[in-house]
Amino acid sequence: MIVSLASSIFLFLLIQPGYSTIISNNNGSTTTNNSNTDFSKEVFVVDYANIRIQKFDTDGKFITKWGSEGDGQGQFKIPHGIAVDSSGSSVYVTDMTGLSINKFTRNGKFITKWGSEGSGNGQLDRPHDIAVDSSGNNVYVAEQGNFQIQKFTSNGKFITKWGSEGSADNQFQDPHSVAVY
Repeated sequence: MIVSLASSIFLFLLIQPGYSTIISNNNGSTTTNNSNTDFSKEVFVVDYANIRIQKFDTDGKFITKWGSEGDGQGQFKIPHGIAVDSSGSSVYVTDMTGLSINKFTRNGKFITKWGSEGSGNGQLDRPHDIAVDSSGNNVYVAEQGNFQIQKFTSNGKFITKWGSEGSADNQFQDPHSVAVY
């Protein structure tokens, strides 16, 4: 699946769901992104099958982990997408079947959680991926079940949404990844 954002500045091709993304810009150069790295050279990985987030340095040295199975604060049913804000202070995680967005400090301390099942403003159905803009004030969520992108404040207040099911302009069939440039 190809997702084109920011006037085709970047194209994102999903190779294997939840595992690897090839990023290509307009000049033809590509990079592979297997997780999300913040400015402190820390790598955050969604460990989907173990229902947790793991944090490493860029040489692969384990630093910490957080999360467990459940519906409570800092718990997940199926964690899937992850994003770190531009300051490196907040980590956002989508919970695909828990139908929520979880916000943590960079060290895994739970901050807040938002979302509920449905198709209304701020409601979620299989939130798959997440991105944070450079200001750190806006969070974008790609939802497979509602065939849309939703935009929230960094504390979970709904701002807007777009998309519907289909193949025409502004329609999606299984939106999987989202990025903000």
